[in-house]
Order: sequence, then C-alpha cells, then structure tokens
Amino acid sequence: MILFLLSFPLSVISAEGPQPTPTVDRLAAPVVPENPSQVDIGRSLYYYNCMPCHGDYGQGLTDEFRGIWEEDHQNCWEPGCHSGRAGEEGFPIPRIVPAVNIAPRSEQLFPANGDLYEYLRTTHPPQNPGWLKDDEYHALTAYLFSLAGRQPPASEAKQMALSLPGLTVIGLAAVLVGVMLFIVIITRWYNQRR
Repeated sequence: MILFLLSFPLSVISAEGPQPTPTVDRLAAPVVPENPSQVDIGRSLYYYNCMPCHGDYGQGLTDEFRGIWEEDHQNCWEPGCHSGRAGEEGFPIPRIVPAVNIAPRSEQLFPANGDLYEYLRTTHPPQNPGWLKDDEYHALTAYLFSLAGRQPPASEAKQMALSLPGLTVIGLAAVLVGVMLFIVIITRWYNQRR
C-alpha cells in the first residue's frame, strides 16, 4: 500500500511526459533583480552598450550572432548602418569585431580587474570612449570577468562597490525608449534616402 502511494506522484509525472525546453530569446534584455549585484548591473550595461558589436555572450560580431537579428539588420556594413554614413550617431566598425569572452587568456591579458577597467574606460565605446560613469565601467569589468569565471580580489571588489541611484526600472525604460526612438529615426532617414 505504501509503495502504491509513493509511486502515484511518479506515475502522474510520467503520464504528463517531458516538458519542452523553452526557447531562449537571445536578444531579450536581461532582467535586473531588485537588489542587483555588480555583475547583474554589468550584464545590463553590456546588453545596452556592448552586445550589438560583441555578441550576446561575448563571442564577437560573428555571422552566427548577426543571423539572429532581423534580416534587414544583419549586414552591419551596408550604407546607413556602420559604413560611415549613418549620421551623427553612426560610426564605422571593422569587419571583424573581436570576442570579449576572455576566459582562455584572461590572466595574460588583464591580470587585475583594474587593467581591464582602464582599457575599457579609455577605448570604449569606440565612438565615445569614457562616456560611461566610472562605476558603470567597474560593473562591466565585473561582468566580463564573470564570463571568464574570475572574481575580483576583495580589495578590488571594495573599490568597485556601486551605488545605484541612476540605474532604476524607470532609467532602463528611458534608455529603451531612447533606443527605439533612435531606430525609428534611422529607419525613416534610411527609407527617405531610397
């Protein structure tokens, strides 16, 4: 009798069958938890500032990554995008955008998080280096090192502590509205030029 009762839940589960694996939307914005860690903030900053060129998991601007975008957004080098004629917001990009998933060589390239932080702050984003706030560069550094499976030493983690007055749901919504407005303006401009 006990065996019968114990086996009942298993028979119900097996009768339902395996559940399908949900499809992941690789272009979906990351959800920022209520009390985000520095890596959570860095992941969000990466999505909005780095992912279009460096890929959704740091692989670079590969054919595979561009293939998940809408068809009319897959050729980043066509006129009106990044061929150098995209208007004030556009900037030319190289044909090969390097991967930023630095896991295999992270210790050689950037022995300390401060090295990567300084590199990012002085070179990125390419169209406006230094545009982000210092704490945002620190958060990006933490996220990129998390991709490599590295954590900052305790002394660096204290230096990289964040206060989040500007990164709120309203702030993220404002950024999203701005990005959508930019896309509409560029699309209209592009369609008028045809």
